[in-house]
Amino acid sequence: MRRRNSAVTRTSGHWLRVGPTIAGAELGCEGGPAVPLAQSGRWRLRILTAAVGVAGTLLWLGPLLHGGRVTSVVSLPWWALFAACYVASLLYVQVRADRESSQLSLAEIPVVIGLFVIDPPLLLAAYAGSLLFAHWTRRRARLAQDCADAALAVLYIAVAVLVFAAIGPDDGAPLALRSVIAAACAMVAAGWLLAPLALAVASLQHERPLRRGELIRTLLLRTSVTATNTSLGIVTLLAARSRPLLVFAVVPPMIMVLFAAESRRRAARMEFLYHTADIIHSSADFSEFARSLFGTLGRMFSLPNGELIALPEPRAPGLHIRHDTRGGVAMSLSRLTFAEEETLDTLRPADVAHATSGLAGSPLGALLAERNAAHGFAVALPGGDRSHGLLLLYGPAGCRTRLTRRESELLLAVARQLAAALQHGRLADAVSAAKAQRAEPSRDDFYDTVTQIPNRALFVQRVGNALGKLPSTRRPVAAVCIDLDGFAKLSTAHGLEAGDRILNVVATRLRSQVRKVDMAARLGSDQFAILLDGMRHPNDAQVVARRVIESLRQPIPLGDEQVSISGSVGVAVAANPADASSAEELLRQADMALYLARRQGSDRYVIFDRGAREPLVAAPDNPAVAAAIIA
Repeated sequence: MRRRNSAVTRTSGHWLRVGPTIAGAELGCEGGPAVPLAQSGRWRLRILTAAVGVAGTLLWLGPLLHGGRVTSVVSLPWWALFAACYVASLLYVQVRADRESSQLSLAEIPVVIGLFVIDPPLLLAAYAGSLLFAHWTRRRARLAQDCADAALAVLYIAVAVLVFAAIGPDDGAPLALRSVIAAACAMVAAGWLLAPLALAVASLQHERPLRRGELIRTLLLRTSVTATNTSLGIVTLLAARSRPLLVFAVVPPMIMVLFAAESRRRAARMEFLYHTADIIHSSADFSEFARSLFGTLGRMFSLPNGELIALPEPRAPGLHIRHDTRGGVAMSLSRLTFAEEETLDTLRPADVAHATSGLAGSPLGALLAERNAAHGFAVALPGGDRSHGLLLLYGPAGCRTRLTRRESELLLAVARQLAAALQHGRLADAVSAAKAQRAEPSRDDFYDTVTQIPNRALFVQRVGNALGKLPSTRRPVAAVCIDLDGFAKLSTAHGLEAGDRILNVVATRLRSQVRKVDMAARLGSDQFAILLDGMRHPNDAQVVARRVIESLRQPIPLGDEQVSISGSVGVAVAANPADASSAEELLRQADMALYLARRQGSDRYVIFDRGAREPLVAAPDNPAVAAAIIA
């Protein structure tokens, strides 16, 4: 059973209820976005999957090794049962009563039929193969989830066949009462065994506790669903045996189920648009607006992270609102990075762009790399002759990599609503209020809360001050932007606390590479920067870039193990006032160099060269063109 504010889990073709997320066919498609597994959760899932697989394999190699077809009712080839299992895996019946909603799987019906008409190994192959194929047609392959589903399928069919054979159906009258009782007992026993295991797998996939109440309700629902499916399977067998043409009578109900499912999806889309419009046009508190909006988007599109970049005025700093997997909302007021500007310039108003992190030649790929995301989607906020911002949805490896045409239309509709609200309405007022609030200075506005080093705002201010002194000192100023390569994978594998530990170690190492008059700052996510104020020679910036790359190569201790990380570095040097008229221009040059460094590969730096057609790309193993060591 599924309530409106809870979720249903589908594992090995059975719908079960588990916590606030969905596992199985589409991770995180309802109730909340999928959360990547920590290292300990991965190992527990692997151990449970291995244990289930070993148990099922032992049954097939033991009691079921020489078992043949128990009885024969009609002749049915294996491919026909495979097709039936595949279709049943895609279909389910939804029953609504007031605010209660239940989803009844049909995947057990072909299993009941297969007990009577096909050899057990072929039944296992048809069921497990069709289940995985049904998953792959809805989403791409996911190794951990597919292995768990396959292991559960092996054990499920083994228990069903074993109980069915142990009770002993009547070979002389295959569909007599004893045979029907044997089939019912087999399906109930297999379902009762599968239910807690499926719940445990789903709980480990999403790091959710396994509650006793959920297990009891799941077992009760499992019994009622199994009884219904067993009855339907027996009726189908009776019809196929006495009047085979009656089998075609199931076609109209299946068509009705398909139309009902499409109607339900259409209603869900309309409800989503209504709820989204209500959030956008009625939310007064900006933080609550961001949490509600990105929570709704995450449930619909199965992506845990989101970001809204609002540009209420052209050529003005944008308001960045980010939502993370922990439900936190972070706001910052800053100019667009080079990757953000390039992404916004390449997006057309009616397009939804998708990219993979670090994809060569893709501005969106570079933008996702800045946010430690593996995959993501972007859509512009259209409005008149310019875009009013950018809406991003992204997530780690394992999240979905494509949207259906209907989902793309939904995302574009949300973008149009946001664009209209940014021009006039409560959202425009909320953005103005948020910008005014960010204008009030505090320590958190100038220092990063994780590493306790200066943030982008203070860094930009210091760069502007350094450029202001350049006409009198005539000593070059440089901005060095650093992006950590592979930080997203390390943070996902070892957890958020380990990610914060890595960021603090990197901040300490960067500060050790500069003088007291210089500054090391964290610009956001895994991006850092260094200000070199008053260098003796422009080539000193290359020396610092070389030192930064070498310092990042050093292993970082995390508990009992050590991890390695590398960095991409972009450098821009202003030797005279004409090289950079403002801090934003110098940072944009360094950001362009960093963008090219990421395209060339990790563990290298790029120097922005105004006199050359292409910036100077320096691989880590090439000697840097160095002058004197910075004092």
